[in-house]
Amino acid sequence: MRSVDACSRHSICCWSDLRHTMEKVLKYTIHKCSSFSGSYAPGNIMENKPIDQSSRWSSDSNSPPQFLVLKLEKPAIVKSILFGKFEKTHVCNLKKFKVLGGLSDEHMIELLEKGLRNDSSPESFRLKHVISGHVFPCRFIKIVPLQSWGPSFNYSIWYVELHGIDDWDVVKPSMNWYNTYREDEAVRLCLKHFRQQNYMDVFHALRKHTKARVQFEDPLLSELHKLLVVDGDFDRCEQLLAELLEKGIFSSYLSRQEYQPVWERLTPPLKEMNSSMRPGMRGGHQMCIDVKSETIYLFAGWDGIQDLSDFWAYSIPDKSWICLSRDTEADGGPSPRSCHKVCLDPERKQIFTLGRYIDANTQGPKSFQSDFYMYDIESRKWVLIMDDTLSMGGPPLIFDHQMCMDVEGRCIYVFGGRVVQSPESGNEATTEALYSGLYAYHVSTNTWRKIRDEVSPERMSIRPRSGHSMLFHPTKRELYIFAGQRSKEYFKDFYIYKVDTDGLEEVEEAEVPLTGVTQRATLDPELNEIHMLSGLSKEKDKRWNGVRNSLWVFDLSENRWSCVYKNDASNQALSDKIQKEPCPRYAHQLVYDEVHKIHYLFGGNPGRPCLPKLRLDDFWSLHLSRLSKEQLLRKCRFLIRKQRFHELASENTVSALMYLQTSLAEVIDHSVNENITEFHQLAASLFPSTPESDDIGQQPTIFQEEVNTPAHFRSRTALYDSLVLLFPEEMTQPKGNLVDLISMLESEDGDAESELLYIPSTPRIRTRRHRVHTYAHPSGVGSTTGRGKRGRRYDNAMYLINLIDDDFEELDIHHFIEGSASGFALLFQKHDLMEAWNHFVDLGEEEQMEMLGMQKKRKSSDGESHHERRNVRKSSSEDKTANHPGYMGGEAEAYLRINQSLRTLFHRRHLPLGILAELEEEVVDFFGESPMDVYVSRALSPLQRSFLHAICQFHCLCANSLESGDSPVRMMQVDNPYLNFPCNCCRLLNYVETKVRAK
Repeated sequence: MRSVDACSRHSICCWSDLRHTMEKVLKYTIHKCSSFSGSYAPGNIMENKPIDQSSRWSSDSNSPPQFLVLKLEKPAIVKSILFGKFEKTHVCNLKKFKVLGGLSDEHMIELLEKGLRNDSSPESFRLKHVISGHVFPCRFIKIVPLQSWGPSFNYSIWYVELHGIDDWDVVKPSMNWYNTYREDEAVRLCLKHFRQQNYMDVFHALRKHTKARVQFEDPLLSELHKLLVVDGDFDRCEQLLAELLEKGIFSSYLSRQEYQPVWERLTPPLKEMNSSMRPGMRGGHQMCIDVKSETIYLFAGWDGIQDLSDFWAYSIPDKSWICLSRDTEADGGPSPRSCHKVCLDPERKQIFTLGRYIDANTQGPKSFQSDFYMYDIESRKWVLIMDDTLSMGGPPLIFDHQMCMDVEGRCIYVFGGRVVQSPESGNEATTEALYSGLYAYHVSTNTWRKIRDEVSPERMSIRPRSGHSMLFHPTKRELYIFAGQRSKEYFKDFYIYKVDTDGLEEVEEAEVPLTGVTQRATLDPELNEIHMLSGLSKEKDKRWNGVRNSLWVFDLSENRWSCVYKNDASNQALSDKIQKEPCPRYAHQLVYDEVHKIHYLFGGNPGRPCLPKLRLDDFWSLHLSRLSKEQLLRKCRFLIRKQRFHELASENTVSALMYLQTSLAEVIDHSVNENITEFHQLAASLFPSTPESDDIGQQPTIFQEEVNTPAHFRSRTALYDSLVLLFPEEMTQPKGNLVDLISMLESEDGDAESELLYIPSTPRIRTRRHRVHTYAHPSGVGSTTGRGKRGRRYDNAMYLINLIDDDFEELDIHHFIEGSASGFALLFQKHDLMEAWNHFVDLGEEEQMEMLGMQKKRKSSDGESHHERRNVRKSSSEDKTANHPGYMGGEAEAYLRINQSLRTLFHRRHLPLGILAELEEEVVDFFGESPMDVYVSRALSPLQRSFLHAICQFHCLCANSLESGDSPVRMMQVDNPYLNFPCNCCRLLNYVETKVRAK
């Protein structure tokens, strides 16, 4: 989606407040559907009946495309969609689906791509409704199922509810803007097409008339196009890109690049290998980091048997642990504990700790007080701030909560956590879990303040929870609260609390991935990123390989989650002494050094059922590396210089070789094997196998140079289009292409799309069903007479399905160009040939001439042998009977020459005989005109190859499958072993239709 500026963001926020007051359930009708089965008509989704198994829409098959098109009562801004479900899990529930929307049913844009959980809980999803900072309306909503939870099952939708705004005073301005937006985008697409095709007169004329209203692209990109495509000033292009990189123009592109995790195990020095010199195994402990002193503090935890009360400090520069206290309780500090929280004030060198887990069945009444401690780093002393926070207006005794500090405001924020309830408190509801709200502790005044409770009728509130994450952004002065669980309910929400204005906002576009509970999150305020390492997943089973870890990065500026690391126990061994990455775990601790961009991980629970008391004591660092500015600039220079090299190669090979060895070699990273391989390929391109070609060294491109097109215009344009991808979307030309809007095929009845019009008289009355319309085969041959349009459509659908090969891959230009390599090119690619060449060069002149003479004699003898073989083949052919077997016998005899497995093929119920007719007509016509030539087929599907084998056996032809090198495209070679071919003989198609299928 196009990024928006600050003004647009402000307008969205204001518009968001307006939408909340006017949002309503939108009325709709069923406009179209692909198919439906039995009584499961589309109209059923308009009623929410979760206990009625028949109250749903079910497709007639799972063959694409399957869809529902909903028509709103009037145009509206559709904000969200809700899916109701059956009261139990169901194999036909949608595991994956898409939602599209638009003002017409012919032109829609994608609004959502998600999946439903296979349970009974309704799910609501936010729909895309903002483009370039403006909301846009929809009249039609299209739901496209992609995958069901049960393999090979049809799709079912039980209930659909749409939410949004249909107030005409609000929708009308958005419709006016959207229509203008579409017109502007159409103009921009035309401008892009005209410039790509070098229709510069038309381009300048259109731009002159629309420049005041439509911005085609940023002036910086226009300058880059002139330097690169028009002038060919490659040096100035490199300078311009370097200047833009320093200005931060490519920051958005760099932030979208995937991180590469680099783990390193921090092995302690030999003197600390003794367990008494470093922290032992534990989980449920706490850590905090002082980035200024580069010190990590670790406190308490659970070792599988008991709570701990030791206190440690780790010096990052010295790579060593220091024990600050073996027993903090004995030193006047907190008692042994786990599932507590700590936070650090780096300015005043103070550490605060609050909360702990207590087993209610083993502790006395006094243990249920919520004590609050502070540790002074400089004096190395503990201070009890208060022995019971609840009595001072703070939270009760809690565990698995979150705590973070606003250093500037000297305020500590505490949210969530499960309340520890005393069995002697007299509360009858002790069996029901209680959760704490949002509190603030002001350090300077030593006072607590409740900010949000579980129920705040006057203000927006956050549902209390445990096992969540909470982070404080010191620059934006915002709290980020997300994920967690409450009893058996798992949250994916994301909230922002503004500490200065007491404003609370739910970021609905920032849906959190299901990363389980006890996940650990960190914040980089400079990069505006949240890093989250997953914990114990709710799908965890009783097996060892049920524990998994994944690292997610959330971009605060784009509200986008991305997974950068995954790990599970299936490929890890806990006993391995040499590991490249930590084994999966939960109840671990993670801290982040935002200065050096390094995470530190310690301990945790590996989750082994056979060893329930086992905990970990390994210590790891994690560095997330991604494409740097220097690497991006090197990449841009390489692309530009490669283009320059190709242009030199087309004019002067010697100059191109010198440029390759100097300027181009400078920007090659020789430590990467892929770069070395590409460098060798560029060198090999200087020695093509067809020296008479005019395109020596020319870079492959999908464009063909025209007579009236300047030299290298197309290849330069392709390079420019690739460089445009580095810029922010609001600066660039449109991504789409004008030619992509032109449909190549039209349906038989003139419809642009296959669909079933659904106009029910009552919601539950079944309407007339029609087969999905498909495109007819161009030959129009082979359809069984009398079956009508419905039968022909089914044949055509089967034809399209059979065209899909098992080893199909997306085609590109290289599939249509026969690959060839010269001898010199092979020298750069094959080591053994290079050694033979070096040996030949080292020989003396006489020895070289002698070797060349021997090679010439060998070729001459080979040529004579080849000529003899051709004569032998000719004589052997003449020995055969002059009459082709096709002249003798009948159709039945010819049909019996076909293999039994191929004959079985023709007994199938639904078979696209049009393919058979087309292939047989093509082969018979070919050999009727040239009996002695060899027929090489085009790329064929498996069904087409089977048909061609049967045709060849029927007509006494020889067929062999061919593979084009490493290409997956399969072809067939057919030749006639006889001197003639009866073009007017019987046909396999006729026999199959009249004899075989007639039975």
